[in-house]
Amino acid sequence: MDVVDVTERLMPEFENQLGLDLITRVVTQCRHDLHGAPTGALPELLERAARQRLLTLLNSPPLTNPHPPDLAFCPDQL
Repeated sequence: MDVVDVTERLMPEFENQLGLDLITRVVTQCRHDLHGAPTGALPELLERAARQRLLTLLNSPPLTNPHPPDLAFCPDQL
């Protein structure tokens, strides 16, 4: 089982919320992170790791800028 197989297996669960590009990137990164894992265990480890990361993404608050720009400040007013 490779990145494409795992991505296809996870698509029904996540494609409506996250999209194919993000799912593929997560699976690819998980595969990279599992470099050196036992070959026999790799398919299950890859699918589990990717599913967990995708679930974490779904449950994470949206990214916001903790320091938004001060819109009242204009450098040309100096």
